[in-house]
This record gives sequence, structure tokens and C-alpha cells, in this order.
Amino acid sequence: MAKNKLSEMSTDELKKQKGLLRGIVIGMAVVMLLCYIVLIYLVLQNKKYVLLVIIPATFMSLLPSALRLIQINTELKARHSNK
Repeated sequence: MAKNKLSEMSTDELKKQKGLLRGIVIGMAVVMLLCYIVLIYLVLQNKKYVLLVIIPATFMSLLPSALRLIQINTELKARHSNK
């Protein structure tokens, strides 16, 4: 079993990484939303509805970052409750 690297990090490092990841996730979500709007417009314009399958499939690109952010939040909450 691999070591939990989050438990080895300081609280300040975790907060810094949390802020960075939150910014990345929000930025990616905004860009993806804009791309979805353009994609829907092009699909309706060209009547190629098969391309709509791309939308749910691209949510998987946010999954690793979101999972890591959840892990960091859990570690911070665990440290806060131990005090």
C-alpha cells in the first residue's frame, strides 16, 4: 500500500495546494462550459447530433482534479478536528 503523501504535508502546504486546485477546477469548468455552448451551436447548425456525446464524456477530465481536491479537504478537516 502506498503512503498517503497528504498526511506528510504541512497544513500550509495543503491550503496552498487546495487554492491552486480549486482555481484549476473552476478555470477548466468555465472553459468547458464555453466549449459546450459553441459545440451545441455547431451541432444545431450542422444537424450532427452524434457530437453531443462529447459533452458527458469530457466531464471525466475534471474527475482527477476534483477527487484530489476532495482528498485535501478531507485531510484538512481531519487535522482541524484533532485540535
